[in-house]
Amino acid sequence: MFGRQAYQETFANGHYTNRLEIWRESDLLVSECTSQQANTRWFTSPLGLNNQHVHGFLGNT
Repeated sequence: MFGRQAYQETFANGHYTNRLEIWRESDLLVSECTSQQANTRWFTSPLGLNNQHVHGFLGNT
């Protein structure tokens, strides 16, 4: 969750970093890495979060 939407707060200061790796036995299946400063276009761009406030992953391997 980025910011507290009930209070109309945004993620205005800080840095977001996320890394995801999914392995099966010794094979790397998925590798993703995101690192963004607050208030960058990544949060508003359709290629990023597109003004959504929650970022997550649910997978089945």
